[in-house]
Amino acid sequence: NFWFQTGDAFARPELYVDWIEIEGPVFEAWPPASHINLLFASKTRELNESEYAREVIAQFLPRAYRRPVTDAEIAEKHAIFARVSKAGSSFEDSIRAALTAALVSPNFLYLTEDQTGSSRATATPLNAHQLASRLSYFLWSSMPDAELMALADNGQILKPNVLRRQ
Repeated sequence: NFWFQTGDAFARPELYVDWIEIEGPVFEAWPPASHINLLFASKTRELNESEYAREVIAQFLPRAYRRPVTDAEIAEKHAIFARVSKAGSSFEDSIRAALTAALVSPNFLYLTEDQTGSSRATATPLNAHQLASRLSYFLWSSMPDAELMALADNGQILKPNVLRRQ
């Protein structure tokens, strides 16, 4: 609808928009690579979605937390998946809730370290994964890459010459 204003020094048309629709994002292929990397192909998905969710969580948490995770941590996130799924949500919404819980956890948001001592004299040394995380965030402001994570997993990063090379 166009109409002219009255009372102004000059008349001009005004446009009122009743509806607008935006489509996107548009991907070349669906699902995108980020989706496939997270929700990987597995026969378990067709057989038992709950067990598949546990596999997804078990693969996701070590990367998110930048360290090996415990069975209890996996079970905690899987319980969130189960609770949301039981409430009637889709698999994607249920797994999203569990992974979101991991992404708002202090284990993801901060470089967590064991704080057993309160003073510098009684502080414990960094373990391999803590050292790898500190190094990667210092050098390239991101999580450890595959090479650095492998060195942390096998403890090699604790060797001074390996650390110096990295």
